[in-house]
Amino acid sequence: MEGDTARHALTLPSAPGLGPSSYRALISHFGSPESVLEAPFDALCAVEGIGLETAQAIRSQVDSDWASRQLDACKRLQVQLLHLSGPGYPHLLRQTYAPPPSCSFSAIPPSLSVPRSPSSALERNSPYGKDSARQLAGGLARAGVVVVSGLALGIDGHAHRRALAASGGTVAVLGSGLDRPTPPSHRPSTTRSF
Repeated sequence: MEGDTARHALTLPSAPGLGPSSYRALISHFGSPESVLEAPFDALCAVEGIGLETAQAIRSQVDSDWASRQLDACKRLQVQLLHLSGPGYPHLLRQTYAPPPSCSFSAIPPSLSVPRSPSSALERNSPYGKDSARQLAGGLARAGVVVVSGLALGIDGHAHRRALAASGGTVAVLGSGLDRPTPPSHRPSTTRSF
């Protein structure tokens, strides 16, 4: 995502009280973050799920300076930003109930753009679960299946390490953002903060 489009895509969700579902409704109605930010107050209020408070927040409380700093950090860290209505946004993520307005990636596996790419999610943090995750993730990775997790301690980390050891693909979905991977033990010592 380039220039103003990226800045608008990060600026809009900075409005207090604007969640993923409301964001999606606004984008569906207006077509782009820029159009939402330029929309008249009454037009914002007319969108289902957008009340006076949220419309007022969009008008007066968005933080374009924060968005610019994030874009500078993405450029510095060579992180790619994808917007919900833009090209390259992961197809399966777009199909979820409340997809995030934008995603940032340090690397984008080609399989994320394919609508029906095989992937697997593993859970159950027990000694048996960890061993099973290592065995299953290694086998799945060798078969071309992408291992997906939230990169939590335990089974997630074991699955990612084994998939990588098998030269497979992995996707770690960080709710905390690229600048603060959680848990901190998964953060490489070379990670730079935003």
